[in-house]
Amino acid sequence: MANRGYFIKVDRGYIFEYSPRKAGTYTISIREKSSGVYQDTGASITLKFVDYKKEYDKWLDNIISKNTGSSNTPEENFMNIVKNAFADWKYVEVVEVNGREGVISLLGDSGTIWERKRMHSLTAPALLEDIGERIDYPVEWAGADNHASVYMHDGSLVTICPMSDTGLIDNIMYIDFSSYAHSYGKGKMQEKADCDKAGLIVYPCTDCTATKGQAIAAPKELKLSKTLYEYDGKVKTPKVTVIDVAGNVVPSKNYRVMYASGRKKVGIYKVTVRFKGFRYTGTLSSNFKIR
Repeated sequence: MANRGYFIKVDRGYIFEYSPRKAGTYTISIREKSSGVYQDTGASITLKFVDYKKEYDKWLDNIISKNTGSSNTPEENFMNIVKNAFADWKYVEVVEVNGREGVISLLGDSGTIWERKRMHSLTAPALLEDIGERIDYPVEWAGADNHASVYMHDGSLVTICPMSDTGLIDNIMYIDFSSYAHSYGKGKMQEKADCDKAGLIVYPCTDCTATKGQAIAAPKELKLSKTLYEYDGKVKTPKVTVIDVAGNVVPSKNYRVMYASGRKKVGIYKVTVRFKGFRYTGTLSSNFKIR
């Protein structure tokens, strides 16, 4: 399956959302819109996407390699990792946001997939559990009442979660992108509706490659205002109504009505509508009788 991406219009430009199907390095060409057509500019940007699980495992293996020794017990190795690898905290202070202050605690090591990994009551014990499993010293989360600690084998508690407020949820600014919704242009007929299947109109966004579709219900039935007349020597011309599969009336501008010739003697006469225009194709027929 191909990689996908599209532009979302925002103030002063665009956000490009790109969804690769697998890890790797991708080059994205930059195009400009001119007279309704996107043209290549020659500019491009190269993005590298990594497999998070593989990079996480590599990061942990590196920490374990630097802070353990073959002559140590598993518990000694575990405590060396806790004391050495997670001692250098970096703090980002958010001052007076919505009238309150907050502090977010982050790992300070660089060159990783996250550069600065946020630690809190969920990520901290999970990380220690992963480390313990890798060095044959399994530990278990001690519960919410013990501030993200894990139990050592002797029952003591260890944590790498900073004993501080790790950020207040109302410090996060809400950004409303609803005013930057797609702007769709004139629809293009992809398939006309007929008596056997629905039609489809596709509307392209004027600012990006996004599209939206509009289904056209298939015409189902030709109804006549009257299907039985008594002979009186006059021409009979019943009124026509076309109904689609959704039960809606198809506007008469979408078809031409054709009546059989005569229509004043005793007999059965055929009425046919032939669809025309942008949305429909094909024909429907119905009969009426003069007796």
